[in-house]
Formats: sequence, structure tokens, C-alpha cells
Amino acid sequence: MSLLNFRLSVPAPALFASFLTLDQAILDALPIGVYACDVDGQIVRVNHRAIQLWGKAPNSLDPAQKFCGSFRVETLDGDFIPPEETPMAQAVLTGKSFEGVEVAVTNPDGERWVARINVAPLRDEDGEIVGGINCFLDVTHEHEMRVALERQQRTFDLAMIASRMGTWRYTIADNICIYDHNAQRLYGLTEARFLHDKDGVEAKFHPDDMDLMWARVAKALDPAGDGRYDVEYRVKQLDGSWRWLSAWGLVEFEGEGAARKPVAIAGASRDLSELKRGEELQRLLTNELNHRVKNRLPRCSRSSIRRFGGQSTSRRRARRSMRVCLPWPAPMIS
Repeated sequence: MSLLNFRLSVPAPALFASFLTLDQAILDALPIGVYACDVDGQIVRVNHRAIQLWGKAPNSLDPAQKFCGSFRVETLDGDFIPPEETPMAQAVLTGKSFEGVEVAVTNPDGERWVARINVAPLRDEDGEIVGGINCFLDVTHEHEMRVALERQQRTFDLAMIASRMGTWRYTIADNICIYDHNAQRLYGLTEARFLHDKDGVEAKFHPDDMDLMWARVAKALDPAGDGRYDVEYRVKQLDGSWRWLSAWGLVEFEGEGAARKPVAIAGASRDLSELKRGEELQRLLTNELNHRVKNRLPRCSRSSIRRFGGQSTSRRRARRSMRVCLPWPAPMIS
């Protein structure tokens, strides 16, 4: 019996029979693979595209081949799926439907590809399962692109974590900023969505930094400008402490000429806390050194004048004496 010219030879419920008697030319014109099983899991109808994808034609009504015409089916992780556990088998045996499920298929020649399947049971007028239908297509290229994108995203996320950075996007129309997971941690947020209204901003950003922040925002949003945003500010953490951040981004504009207007700002933020602490420590050490030098210089000057005043070598000796008067060792400032 030809698969491409299947003729119904046994009685069947109307719905199942209508599919089995569907013109083969219509099935073969479909760009996706389609096949049907009866209640025993035997393949009773298949189109040309399914045979192409499988790399072989299944034997019609072969009791040794049930539920699936593929040579081998695996999960995307590489675990073998026996024929009696395939989505088609579950649809026929339990009545469960599947939509958009992806599996790895291996053909007899060793070719491996990814199928996206949609499986549903076929029922008679009394609701009893009489078979199942599977529509599937090759999504290998899409799957590979998605895996590559996910790999790149993981690399990007690790780089963001290592550099203590996070990304965000602020949309002007709804006044909402969406923060990624890393940015949520930096800004002391418990969710990605943050409303930039007056109350939200005043509760999150340090009051001494808001004037500068809004000035930089206004400059970036100017349609006549380059759309670059760059600012440093302090944000309140969940424990009430303040964290220094550096934020920068680019404005997304739409329209041209006089109709050009800003619609969003996309950017990133970096933790500056350690840098700011280092700068503060350096400032304190510098102030302390200046204080010590100022306290010592008057005494050294008076002593030098008394010892060397009026002599031709007084200036050089005074400088030598002043160096002796300085505290030693002096603090080293990097």
C-alpha cells in the first residue's frame, strides 16, 4: 500500500476518516511534515515533507514501527526518547496535546536536526481517542542561532557581573525604567520595573545629586544634541546606605528634522563605591600631610633665620634646616 496514495480499507470514525481520505496532493503541498497514527500507534498517513525530513519512508501499518517515523528521537539534552514515550504516544495514550515542543532527531544517515512539533489527539463524536496527528518542521537553524545567542548572553552577563555593571532602558512615554538583574542589585531594587515619578526618584537618588542628574538628562534628550548621557550619583540601597554609581547611555530618537523627538534612553551603570572610597582616603591623607607641613614650616623658618640670617649661605642652609624639621618618614600619597 502506497503511503502517498493511501486508501481507507477499514471503517473509522468520521473525523479520523476525513483526515485519512484527504487528498494526498494537499498534504504533499504543505511545507511542514504531517503524519497520523491510529489508536494502536501505527502510522496510517504521512506526507512527502515528513518523509524528506525523516530521511526514510515508514512502512504503512507496520506493527514494529509505532507512534513515530524517525530513526531516533532525543531530548535537546541528548536523552533518548523511546517510541512509546514520544509526544505522539502520549497524545494517543493519554489525550495530552503538545504545542511548540522541540526534540532532536537523528536520521539513518547520521544527520541530526531539531524538530518543532505540534501534536494533538484525534477523537470520535463520543470523545474517545481514535488516533493522533503530528505536524512538525525543521528548526535547526533557528535553534542554533538561539543557542548561540544564549551563549553570548551568558558571556555578557558574566562580564557585567565581573565588571560590577548592569544595563537599563528608560522609556519616556510611560516614565518607566527597566533594569536587568545586575542593575537591580546596583540600584537596590527588588524588581526590574521602576517608576521614575517624583516620589520614586526622591526616595532612590541622593538629594545632592539630583540637580546634576536632571541637567544631564535634559541635555541628552535635546533633539539637537548627540543624545549622550553621562552622570555620577548616589543611590539608596535596601539597608539605607548609599552607593556611588556611574551611569551612561544613548537616547533613542524617532523622526527627522523638526519632528525628531526622544523616545527612550538605553544605557549601563557601574559601581563606583570603591573608587570613591579611595578618592576620599587620598583626600584625607593629603589634608593631613598639608596640615603637618604647615605646622612645621613656621618653626623651621624662624629657626633658620636665627641661625643663618645675614650670611651669604643662609638661603641654602635654611633650606637644609627646613628639610630636617619636616616629619620623617613622611606619609606617601599614591
